[in-house]
Amino acid sequence: MIFPILSGLIGWRRAPVTWALVVLNLLVLIYTTSTGFKSQEGLEDLMKKSYFTTTQGRVYAQYIEAAGTGVYPEFLKELGRQVEAGKPERAEVLGQLAFRDLNFLNAAESIDYRGDQVAFRLWKKRIKEVRDLQLEHPSFTLGLNAEDTSLAKWVTYIFVHSGGLHFVGNMLFLLIFGAALETQIGGLGLLVVFLLSGIFA
Repeated sequence: MIFPILSGLIGWRRAPVTWALVVLNLLVLIYTTSTGFKSQEGLEDLMKKSYFTTTQGRVYAQYIEAAGTGVYPEFLKELGRQVEAGKPERAEVLGQLAFRDLNFLNAAESIDYRGDQVAFRLWKKRIKEVRDLQLEHPSFTLGLNAEDTSLAKWVTYIFVHSGGLHFVGNMLFLLIFGAALETQIGGLGLLVVFLLSGIFA
């Protein structure tokens, strides 16, 4: 079913805006892939270090406890209680989950930790590396995040793909439906539909 549609609409002259969007997406993929390797590898390397994630889990457990009721879900509070009870395997799990909490990561400098101060100082040094690597990572600089919800980010995140398969799938559908739509409503109409669809998605 796809091939007859694709064969009739594949020409760039009939759908120049569609093809321009495909090329723009490809350029962003190349950019994010090339610049993202270093920061992604650095983040993954830090996440694999058991001492780092275990310390982070212990610090996070105290942070969750200090936040009070209603701020964090019950499962995180329960993990925090298990960490405080001395379960190191739970500390590592909680430490991994802490990477998703930007408020926690941003508050690293001001946290008062009641534990091993040598490990805590090392963790604070490493957490600064995490923040620096995040700021270099294309999914953070181009994608939406809790720190920046500006209009520009609502547009740039449309062009960020998580990998080759995600890109190929999206571009295949863009070529099929975008080219068909462009021949009906024109290039400007397609561009408006593309941007509004991406923002609302």
